[in-house]
Formats: sequence, C-alpha cells, structure tokens
Amino acid sequence: MGLSVVEISVEAKVAYILSEYLGVSCKLESCLRIVEDLNVDSMGVVEIVVLIGEEFDIEVPPDQVARWRSVMDIINTVQDVLRR
Repeated sequence: MGLSVVEISVEAKVAYILSEYLGVSCKLESCLRIVEDLNVDSMGVVEIVVLIGEEFDIEVPPDQVARWRSVMDIINTVQDVLRR
C-alpha cells in the first residue's frame, strides 16, 4: 500500500523544517537519527518541537517527543497527531 498525499506532504514538510533548522541543503533521509546523525541536542529538540507545532498547528505530546530517535519518529508523531 502506497503513501497518501497527506503522508507525503507531512514527510516533505518535516524534512524541510529540519533542513532549514539544521542549515543543510540536502534531502534528509527518514532513517537518520536525531542525536547521533544530525547532532541535535536537547535544546535543539525543543526548538524543533516548537517549529513543528507552529507549522502544523498542533501540540506535540511530550511523551511522544521523549521517544523520538529518528526523522521517521518525528514524521510518525505528526501524522498520529493530525489523525486525531
């Protein structure tokens, strides 16, 4: 089963937000790890939560943020919150 337009849009927006935040021009792969590969510290995660919340007009649950390990985890969280 393929991805829906909404899922593709969420994935593209999350990748764009992270690219802009990190100041990189390459496409971010969903398998990249937030801390180990992208070198995001805890303050950076907080800033990303704010950016994601503003872009999608959502409130990101702290318990889900605590489980973020990869870009895909961020994408899945946004998709879950938008489905509610």
